[in-house]
Amino acid sequence: MNLVRVTVNDVERHMELRHKVLVDKSWNDELRIAERFFKFAVERDYLARNPVSKIGKHRVVKHSVDFYKILLYTGMRDGEARHLQWQDVVLDAGQEHIRIRSTEVHLTKNRRDRVVPLCSEAVEIFQRLMSVRVKSSPFVFTGRTGGPRGPARNTWRACLDRIEKETGVRIEKGDHMTGMHMFRHTFATNALASGVGIRTVQDWLGHSTILMT
Repeated sequence: MNLVRVTVNDVERHMELRHKVLVDKSWNDELRIAERFFKFAVERDYLARNPVSKIGKHRVVKHSVDFYKILLYTGMRDGEARHLQWQDVVLDAGQEHIRIRSTEVHLTKNRRDRVVPLCSEAVEIFQRLMSVRVKSSPFVFTGRTGGPRGPARNTWRACLDRIEKETGVRIEKGDHMTGMHMFRHTFATNALASGVGIRTVQDWLGHSTILMT
């Protein structure tokens, strides 16, 4: 198409198609490149106006830190947190809890449902996430296509590598679990140290036996 014939609607339709295969940050990056391209054309009098200048960027919601914090505050397994749905998050005053369900989409390890109460820090995170939630997805932590967030283990390993490089503190990454279980272990240890009974901690973690706890 001749540059002078490109309209805002043309660019919007193109970017709408691109959004089906790009996350918000990549979409914004691509829009920024297009804006610079047309700005270059305007500055050289090929165009009278920039058709991209009025198209707003998408708000990028970063879930990674909140995801790890929720693991720490609830003792959920990685897969359980990734498949957590909003219908199982209760934030009513005095009743704050999450219900971890064994579903066809994701089976819990012991195939049982369980309830975990939420501390104030976890409630605050869920409230913030709810204010920017993807309405079309039932999942708290959504992936690019609206399904559950994908495994974050490579990201976590890279984070541990950066911590070691910058501070000299080495954190064991584990083997196939790649260290994600350390949030769960820390949750359990803190609960026991705070005086919570081991049977209660067993229920919160979803362990089949007290020996595992």
